[in-house]
Amino acid sequence: MIARILAVGRIVVVTVGIAIAFYWLFGGNPAAALHVVTFTTVGLVGVISFASHVIFYKSDAERLGWTSDHPAFQFEVGFANLAFALVAFMAFLGNWGEAAEAAIVLGYALYLLQGMLFFIWRVFNEKKPRLWFNVVSFFLFSGMMLVFVIAALGDAGLPPFVH
Repeated sequence: MIARILAVGRIVVVTVGIAIAFYWLFGGNPAAALHVVTFTTVGLVGVISFASHVIFYKSDAERLGWTSDHPAFQFEVGFANLAFALVAFMAFLGNWGEAAEAAIVLGYALYLLQGMLFFIWRVFNEKKPRLWFNVVSFFLFSGMMLVFVIAALGDAGLPPFVH
């Protein structure tokens, strides 16, 4: 049950973070948009994901339909999320700048896109069509994160957008 609450919490944080970021992006401030995304969709979501995968791993495994007596995989995923979250918070609070935040958000987006590929594999190989929600949500979440990375890098004239 707690894993479902945490999953909804992730969706709420992503929705609010992306909405605020789009406000800043359309307002002409891609750096502020990326700053919000760094804090919310990487930092907060990373901590919530860590809690879900490590602290409440039994509930999370049940929610995902892969109960096991050996939760090492979940712990690995949880600690990866926590690592991204901690670096995101350091970049956010330490004002590391657009390049650092872009790298962190890009790394997390690519990490999630790889998770999406795993869910696609499970849909077809384990015959779990209910996981299409995960595929679509990971794709949209990662795609929107990439929009903010590209916009901020382009605005700052940073690679790969050097003029």
